[in-house]
Amino acid sequence: MAMNPEIHGQADAETEISTAESLNWFRRHRNILIFSGLAALYLLPFMTFYGEAILESGAVRILHGDVFARDFVELLGPGTFWWNALFMRIFGADFFGARVCLYVTSLGTGIALYYLGKHVLSRYAWLPPVMFVSAYFGGMWPLMSHHTDSNFFSLLTVVCVILWFDRKRSAWLWIAGFLAAYTSYTLQPKGLFLFFAVVAWMAVLYLQKKISFRPMLTITASYAVFMGAGLLYFWSQGALWDLIYANLIWPATGYSSVNDVPYGFGVLHRWTELVSPGHGLHWTAILAPFFTEPRFLIVVLPFLLLILIALRWRAALQPKILLFLFGGVAMWMSEIHRKEVGHLTSGSLLLLILFCYFVLEYKNKGAEIVLQLVAICSVSLALFNLLLVVGAHPLHTRVGTIRTYKKLPALKYLEEHTKRGDYIFCFQYCPDYYFLADTRDPTRYSLLTYNYNTEAQFKESIRGIQEHKVKYVVWQGGKALKEIYHLLPGAGKRPPYGFIMDDYLHSHYHEVKSFSNGMQVWERNGDG
Repeated sequence: MAMNPEIHGQADAETEISTAESLNWFRRHRNILIFSGLAALYLLPFMTFYGEAILESGAVRILHGDVFARDFVELLGPGTFWWNALFMRIFGADFFGARVCLYVTSLGTGIALYYLGKHVLSRYAWLPPVMFVSAYFGGMWPLMSHHTDSNFFSLLTVVCVILWFDRKRSAWLWIAGFLAAYTSYTLQPKGLFLFFAVVAWMAVLYLQKKISFRPMLTITASYAVFMGAGLLYFWSQGALWDLIYANLIWPATGYSSVNDVPYGFGVLHRWTELVSPGHGLHWTAILAPFFTEPRFLIVVLPFLLLILIALRWRAALQPKILLFLFGGVAMWMSEIHRKEVGHLTSGSLLLLILFCYFVLEYKNKGAEIVLQLVAICSVSLALFNLLLVVGAHPLHTRVGTIRTYKKLPALKYLEEHTKRGDYIFCFQYCPDYYFLADTRDPTRYSLLTYNYNTEAQFKESIRGIQEHKVKYVVWQGGKALKEIYHLLPGAGKRPPYGFIMDDYLHSHYHEVKSFSNGMQVWERNGDG
């Protein structure tokens, strides 16, 4: 039977409309699709690169049924372990599963930063994510980190607030409140500060009679509900007090004693790495200023913005710029507890957008030259980082093949003398071996170092070592110990309770192997 010409024509018209709408959608989102594709390709090689694996063992413990704070303790919140355990549950509790999570988080952070930049930047929306990823490499990325995860959820929070502001649909505020709460469970101050920043921004809009009071109530209710749900979970597991102590009381009393570093700590260290002949990269001495400029910019960024905002203060009063300013200060303040360049970079995402925005406000050749120089330096560093990753050598481990410049001879020794699931003890801060050797920690603490952990925590850990009759101890000495003292300057001072763990290990273990990088393996005495 022949089709009715009118029906046939109507179908053709609908097809043409659908095709036109699809083409329009792609045209409207062409730039973000291109950026996402390029970012996805750029980040892929980094996912095989191993710098450290300091938190993966905690995610594995979650998979085995452990409860954060009750069964294992970290100063950071449980959100990072929950997030990574989700991916490990799907893709495997190994290096691949952990890196799928890191890839999603890193790519999502870059896309979110680009998306937010597009809202206020007429040009150079790609520059803030490039600046960020180039400066972030080698410090706290690419590795599983509460900083990396909290940045991802923080930016998604701001994205949802922007979507609410543009579309006036309260569902976005409920999502934003949940994401801010989850950020709080990942890095305690970042989610809380960001929540207050958004409410303060809404209060300004309310005073300007641009919105009603209801949005503030909505996001507050959402944040409170999801924060309360998390606390209720810990109460049901008998871990609420442990959570409060681990994430509030202990950091307030012990964090600054070992983490007090000068502002911008680590920038010159990066410079000397590039110009040092000992690293075999003599030619990088010429390019060192280009490679280190993004990190120097991160350090001076808050002060530059104060000047730029003072000169262009009217531009800061636009609603979205004001949101980025409030949120950017909140994220920066949440990272300032440790003033080294990695933390400063982690807190500067929204500030990078504001920097580009206020420079572009000048609309002259000088401003264009400044952004072009920043772009050249950032792209140069990003490409140099990529070359470093591609040139790393492969290393096979029990949890998969990694690419690294690090020498891990102690790992090979453990693989030859232990079985999967065996208990080992790593002291002071080398939890990599729990994950890479697929072994277990007999204590609740992946980090156990002096003037950071309490005497009671050391004694509790000794009891755990005794109870499980741990045969092998991986002990940092020599160069490895110096790295710890560089990372945690206060860790080398004698605590009031003495070097309690050293005394115990010396009396119950004996050294069986030492390596050039300072790592040592000790074995339990026969009568221990």
